[in-house]
Parts: sequence; C-alpha cells; structure tokens
Amino acid sequence: MGKTSDLHKLLNRERTKRGLAYARWNQELWHGCKRHSNYMLRTKHLVHADVSELPSGGECICGGKGNHSPQTIAKSWMNSPGHRALILNPNIRSQAVAISDGKYGTYATRRGSYQTIHTPSKPIKFPNLFRILMGRKLMLT
Repeated sequence: MGKTSDLHKLLNRERTKRGLAYARWNQELWHGCKRHSNYMLRTKHLVHADVSELPSGGECICGGKGNHSPQTIAKSWMNSPGHRALILNPNIRSQAVAISDGKYGTYATRRGSYQTIHTPSKPIKFPNLFRILMGRKLMLT
C-alpha cells in the first residue's frame, strides 16, 4: 500500500494528537475511494462523488499536476477548514484513503464512516435456526 498506508497513518496522527479515537481502516470504503481517485486521474477533474455514494463521514478530495506525497496531501486537507472538520469529526470510527498517480498527476480521496465496519450493501443471510435444530438429536429432560 505504501503511500496510501502513510496517508492513513498521518490522518490518524492528526486525530490522536487531539485526543480523538483512531479511525480504523475500512476496506469497503477503500474500494470506492480507489475508483473515485482513478476516475479523477483519468478525467483530470477534481470532483466529489455523487451524494448517494458518500458514507456518513463525508469525503475529502485533492489532486492535480505533479506527484504529491502523503505529507503534502495531509497538510492540504488539514489547512482547509472543511476537510479538517471531516477528518477531525469525533464521530468517525473508520476511514479509507486512496491515491492514484499517473501522467496527469496525483489524485487522492478520503472517506470516513461513523461505523467501525461499513455495513454491507446486501443483507446478511443467517442460517435457518429450525433447520439447524432439526438436524440434531435433542434431549429434553
């Protein structure tokens, strides 16, 4: 992961030095971040994702020409009041970041969630308890 991991750590350092909880890595959010960073790189446009795609903790983006380091990205977000507020939101429990580098520059996306683990998009199916119990010999006394 390299640059992505470094950026995640830098943002958490900003949180913890202010007494906020560490934001755990959220792999499901990362997939959306990576798609969005790749999209911005491909189109050379700095644009937020559709509101329907955004998690509870919002989205931070940055990018443009040049090869920007995780330190530069973290510093730019922390110097922006809106981005800073999203990163330092005490309700954030998990986050993900993605950095896409290419011939058109560097683009990064950060998303946060109020949940420790982002909920799946499909409901989880639990086994039928009746079937499980009927498959066993029950001793009633």
